[in-house]
Amino acid sequence: MKTALPLLFLWIFYACNSEKQKIQNDVPILSISESFNQGKSTTPKHYFYGILSEIIEIDLLHREIEMLDEQNGDQSHIDSRIDSCQIRIRRTKKTLKYYSEKKWSHHSEFQSLTRQWLKQMDVVLEKLKPLSNPFSRADSSWTQRDYQLFDFYSTALDSLTVIDHKWVNFQYDYANANSFKLDTGSIIDVTELAKKDLLKSQ
Repeated sequence: MKTALPLLFLWIFYACNSEKQKIQNDVPILSISESFNQGKSTTPKHYFYGILSEIIEIDLLHREIEMLDEQNGDQSHIDSRIDSCQIRIRRTKKTLKYYSEKKWSHHSEFQSLTRQWLKQMDVVLEKLKPLSNPFSRADSSWTQRDYQLFDFYSTALDSLTVIDHKWVNFQYDYANANSFKLDTGSIIDVTELAKKDLLKSQ
């Protein structure tokens, strides 16, 4: 459906240069993600940026699906991104178990909010699955059932946006409670990153 879909408010703050996203102290976000997923984050700051990197990647794939809808993109491309997104969600849920016993300040609340975010994003993706074919077609070809399925998706996305707001607000509480600051030197617009990724794949 070629309308303005509700966008998540996950505007993430961390340092970057023109070539490669980085977090504070010039640590590449890829290496943070790898060690985080191996359960090797030993500080609340490292753990936070590990979660952040995973959520960015998941949100990025979701934005690409929305853009493919706007372009009447190939159904197989939409399906592959849904699959990739769900695989990443499952991996991140598994990774969180490595950190379930950590005693960092506000840790259990942050873990809970992140699980809620992942769970609701999975619901959004399930609602997207039957829409991959309608998204690949022009609006003029949509049936009443297609519009009904889109309404289900929009409702799930609205619920995700509420959780996303909570997650974004809580990241500051988590950082302050654990004596580190979020780097606000640059704002990473996930939508712009998604546009670039789609161009590369075409």
